Amino acid sequence: MERAGIARFKLPERLVIVDELAATKVGKIDKKALQTDITQRFETESRDQHRR
Repeated sequence: MERAGIARFKLPERLVIVDELAATKVGKIDKKALQTDITQRFETESRDQHRR
């Protein structure tokens, strides 16, 4: 992205690759489920860092 000229402040802090995104009954991305997944990942990482 940097080689493409994207400003550094626009780059994501992290990139998480998942097999698929949760969808609602009508087929849209389930933003609530996505937010829950992200929160759980952060909490797990935080606990793991404090154990070290």
